[in-house]
Amino acid sequence: MDVDAIAWWLDWVVRLVNVATLGVGLVTFATVAHHRRVVRRFFGSRSIEVWVPARRLSGRVAVDEADLLALQTLTAFLTRYRVKVRNRFIAPDGTFPLSGDGQVVVCGPKSSQIIARAMASDPSICFAQDGDSWVLQDVQEGRSHPSPMDGDQTDADMAYIGRVHRAGRPDQRFLAVAGLHAPGSAVAVDHLCDYRVVRELDRLYRGSAFSAIVTGEFRRDPLQVLTSEIVVSRSWAA
Repeated sequence: MDVDAIAWWLDWVVRLVNVATLGVGLVTFATVAHHRRVVRRFFGSRSIEVWVPARRLSGRVAVDEADLLALQTLTAFLTRYRVKVRNRFIAPDGTFPLSGDGQVVVCGPKSSQIIARAMASDPSICFAQDGDSWVLQDVQEGRSHPSPMDGDQTDADMAYIGRVHRAGRPDQRFLAVAGLHAPGSAVAVDHLCDYRVVRELDRLYRGSAFSAIVTGEFRRDPLQVLTSEIVVSRSWAA
């Protein structure tokens, strides 16, 4: 093969490599853009406020370790998908300006009456008291889901995830996350901060109200979520 023929073949090889590289780049760009759209659609906006409760301890205002971990995990996950995140803190008395638009609230009904009223709109899953302990009640199945922390004292908890609406305003929806105990919130957020989970929940409940019960194990000192999974999830009409 003469020099001209070799040069011709090399030129074509270079062109094919360039086309393949461009194709891979376009596919990657499209995939990343699609993932961002899914995450933004599920969480409700490309600009999100993440709320966690501030608590008054020994005369000082503090944030529980589990709530702080949930806040950090959510912020890192949303930022990865180019969602602008603003960290906000619910007052110790449970009050905060709930708008329902572009908000993720990591707080249970025990800590805020605003959240209690919002969660009361959920006909599928609710917080209920069983003696001195709280449980998550699957209303449809008539089954209670207690926290393992209240039974055999294992490091595991149950938590609620739901797209609920502001009391009296079904058009203003937000994501609510709440554990039966503080570590449960970190467990729920850990499960939610997985693109595969978000994609599946978005596929199942796009645009509709829904709620789910999540369970998982954790390790203490420092707090670290080890496992998390959804036990049950359902959509419901707002």
